[in-house]
Amino acid sequence: NLLSGQSGRLFLQLRERQSLAYNVGAFSMEGLETGYFAVYMATSPKNLAAALAGIEAELSKVRDKPVNQEELRRVQRYMVGSYETSLQRKSTVASYLAFGELYGLGHDSYTRYAESVMAVTAEEVQRAAKRYLRADRRVVSVVKPEEYSPGAAKKLPNDGQAGILKEGAKSKKRRPKRKNSKRKTKTKTKTKK
Repeated sequence: NLLSGQSGRLFLQLRERQSLAYNVGAFSMEGLETGYFAVYMATSPKNLAAALAGIEAELSKVRDKPVNQEELRRVQRYMVGSYETSLQRKSTVASYLAFGELYGLGHDSYTRYAESVMAVTAEEVQRAAKRYLRADRRVVSVVKPEEYSPGAAKKLPNDGQAGILKEGAKSKKRRPKRKNSKRKTKTKTKTKK
């Protein structure tokens, strides 16, 4: 997509130009109900503030300024090429057939993908970015080493090591409670007079 991959904006700006990321990208997950768009980045804890600001700056550019035609065509050709390659697998074609029906687009909608992608305009990209890349709908999750999150260690079991047992320690597995087999059943019978 426009933001992801080695020629995407996030990679070029945040990794190549600013050296803020070991890895950076974006993806979307569509669904029958709601989906999501996500940006991910692996960075040094000392670069966290600059990295988050850099991500926001790149998202703002997509919202605020239409993408130029050359970049749009490059992204479109890449998306269509990747899609056409994916059609080599029968399981992929089967999923496209099924999802086309589930989404109400028809089982043959996958045959119109390339045409649909190539018809997208820069204005439509910007309109979608304004609709979906909203700061008020954003969820940010940061995972970092304990030494940069001293409060987290206090809340974790096993001396702050989530999921890590001390050498020689036994796992405390919870067993489901057994029903008492000696329990008596009381029955009341009412008789009409």
